[in-house]
Amino acid sequence: MGNGKGKNKGKGRGKKRSRSLKENKVAAKVEIKPEDKIEDKIEIKGKHHCLRKRPTHAPTSRCLRLGHVVQCPIHPNSFPRRLSDATGAQGQKEVEQQLISFFWSFKVDRACQRTLLDICLLLLWLCYVGLYILASYYSTEERFIFLSIPDFGEKLHIEQYKGYRRHSVCAHNNHPMWKNTKPRHLAFRAHHRHVITCLQFDADKIIVGSDNTHINVYDTKTGALRAKLEGHEGGVWALEYHDNTLVSASTDRTIRVWDIAKAKCTHVFQGHTSTVRCMKILLPVQIDQHERPQIISGSRDSTMRIWKLPQPGDSEYFPPTESVEECPYLIRVLTGHQHSVRAIAAYGDTVVSGSYDCTVRVWKISTGESLHCLQGHTFKVYNVCLDHERNRCISGSMDSTVKIWSLDTGALLYNLEGHSSLVGLLDLKEDLLVSASADSTLRVWNPANGHCQSTLGSHTGAITCFQHDGQKIISGSDASLKMWDTRTGVFERDLLTDLSGTWQVQFDTQHCVAAAQRGDVSYIEVSTHPTDIPSIYNLLFMKILDFGASPETIPSGQFGKRVLVDELGNEIESPK
Repeated sequence: MGNGKGKNKGKGRGKKRSRSLKENKVAAKVEIKPEDKIEDKIEIKGKHHCLRKRPTHAPTSRCLRLGHVVQCPIHPNSFPRRLSDATGAQGQKEVEQQLISFFWSFKVDRACQRTLLDICLLLLWLCYVGLYILASYYSTEERFIFLSIPDFGEKLHIEQYKGYRRHSVCAHNNHPMWKNTKPRHLAFRAHHRHVITCLQFDADKIIVGSDNTHINVYDTKTGALRAKLEGHEGGVWALEYHDNTLVSASTDRTIRVWDIAKAKCTHVFQGHTSTVRCMKILLPVQIDQHERPQIISGSRDSTMRIWKLPQPGDSEYFPPTESVEECPYLIRVLTGHQHSVRAIAAYGDTVVSGSYDCTVRVWKISTGESLHCLQGHTFKVYNVCLDHERNRCISGSMDSTVKIWSLDTGALLYNLEGHSSLVGLLDLKEDLLVSASADSTLRVWNPANGHCQSTLGSHTGAITCFQHDGQKIISGSDASLKMWDTRTGVFERDLLTDLSGTWQVQFDTQHCVAAAQRGDVSYIEVSTHPTDIPSIYNLLFMKILDFGASPETIPSGQFGKRVLVDELGNEIESPK
């Protein structure tokens, strides 16, 4: 692929396109070199868009034929070609409605309809925001579009388009990902019969803490137990890692720092006089003043402590006494709360804490100053989160409300009502706030104005865990793990059922990891898809993610099977 200087070979249509490019002052033209054969492109599993600025003009040079699910061609000329008049939310809605009415006129496999529509809307939206695709190839089987990267000196990276959320950059495969797709469902026992209190994972490892005294490190791919980190004398209530450094907080009133690769404790921080209930690793950002990562801990002793995160190569530190004044890693102690510090959230030089004293406090980390004491909740505060882009914080309480506060003035901006019991979990991502309650429901809110967009109500017990990414929500309750469409509030399906408890859940674009109890035994359940799926393919992700529950909409043969393994990663019973 190169920057061609010859005439467009598309005759009249090519000339018209060239004139359009000239009129819009777009210099780049694309031609297919002999060496850029389609057959060569098919050998590549996935190709990314390369996007460049262009005024609103939808490409119509090729016919979009989805041969495996559509029995007749869909030509881009059928789509709305000019979107310059479709400005604002109303204009976008009209374009989407026009496309939807057009799209459903074709005979499309129902299991694929929503995914295909999502892809088509994505392509239209790229034109709408002023971006276009420089070139596209199609497989010889006419199965999928190849959106390739021409070799221009200036390349645009995915990071530059994060602001467009799902309407940014995507990858296609020449074989449909919902066909012949069997995500692997791996399961292994963890911490015997203990409650799993905290979990973090990546593609390499899963680190799990429980209400016993140790932390387990598992291999994400095999489920094998890599290491058992021992040293705490009480339950582990919080853990977080950065690179090779793990930090854990316990009911034994200490914070421990571990070298993950060596499975070794390197530092012990003492000073809290009661359970360390919450803890965060705070990484430096541009607006921040500190130069190295910090640890922020909150305790039932009503205080918070700021520590320096030990760096690789630092000397080990094991204090002989509980005299924290001599600890070289302690920066300062934050005092002001009158009861347990239950939750903390931090960004830059700001930390927000929620307490059982019914208040939320805003602190300046670099000085330890309490900037605001936010009063309004009538019962214990269980969770807080920061909306640093709007300079706000959000709190959830046992009084069943969610409150949005101004960090500038400390004023209450919105009081979000609707839950009927404790709001213990909050998550803010992609301009959507999700709250989870002991009333068995989740609610999706617009954090800009406090409006409730949807209520998710298929659980039968208190919500114990959830995560969302702006597109989908995965939530756990007493007997099941469920998946929802965040945008519509529609329940998609059960991922795990027949559980006696669900403790934790986390997911990324390739894995979903849940900590659950079956009978009286705790398990880690891992669903892994072999291909990394960009978050823009939310509907595709939701169709293929599988823990073994069989929805009516998808043939059971396309689902993976649960494989139970022992501590060595060896299968110990037949798949179910």
